[in-house]
Amino acid sequence: MYGIYAVTKGRGMGFGDVKLAFPMGLILGIKSGFIALYLSFIIGGFFSLLLIIIHKRNLKSKIAFGPFMIIGFALMFFYNDPILNFIQNHFGF
Repeated sequence: MYGIYAVTKGRGMGFGDVKLAFPMGLILGIKSGFIALYLSFIIGGFFSLLLIIIHKRNLKSKIAFGPFMIIGFALMFFYNDPILNFIQNHFGF
């Protein structure tokens, strides 16, 4: 997460997102933490695309990523085993 922040110089992702990712990893563990971040990117991208399609935002609009990180965290916190089983069965990780 810090790499994204450093490369984009804070324009692509704020430092608050970097600070939020650390406790997510501590609570969930490394594997579930990465999956939570992946889910966050997928959900955030879908939501952003939806906003662009209905003309509420454009490609240059900024959308907070923190809420999507919380959603990804909550999904992994409450549904960790089913999600990990799904990934294991379908992708072999």
